[in-house]
Order: sequence, then structure tokens, then C-alpha cells
Amino acid sequence: METHLYIEEELIDASTRKPVLQVVRLGEGEGIKNQDTPMSLANLKTVVDGLGTDVTAFNIKK
Repeated sequence: METHLYIEEELIDASTRKPVLQVVRLGEGEGIKNQDTPMSLANLKTVVDGLGTDVTAFNIKK
């Protein structure tokens, strides 16, 4: 079975309180054997790491 992580993000400028970035993302994690297999963070680690990399690489001044 496939694992998916959907995330909706909104980054707010602390000084203006206005949105700087709004995004909805879908990431695909590692598969699990069947529907009875518990899903863990390990199944989605690559997705979570990738989202973190995207956020840190974002440059608002571009």
C-alpha cells in the first residue's frame, strides 16, 4: 500500500501579519505491506525531510 502526506502551509510575516507563502503539497512515502500494517513516521521520513528542505530553500526576495 502507498503512503501519502498532504500538507497545507501558510507562512505569515511577523511584522505585517500578512501571508508570505501559501502552499498545498502532496508527498509520497514508502509503501507498507497491507492495511493492517501500522504506518509510522519512518514511512514518511523522506517526505517530511523533503518538505523541510523546500521551506529552508525558499527565498521570498526572488
